[in-house]
Amino acid sequence: MLAAVESGDQQGARQAMEDHVGQIQDDLDGGAAGQPETSAGGQQAAEGQQTAVV
Repeated sequence: MLAAVESGDQQGARQAMEDHVGQIQDDLDGGAAGQPETSAGGQQAAEGQQTAVV
């Protein structure tokens, strides 16, 4: 999301935000039995995303 905003890619930023909000909604709805997704190594899947606090 940040990279899209910094580069002026409005469509990319919009899509990244929609994806992010969709993931949050899925998490709030319980997702996979209310548990975060994990990789084979047992770490939470971050998919290269970072959370910004504003």
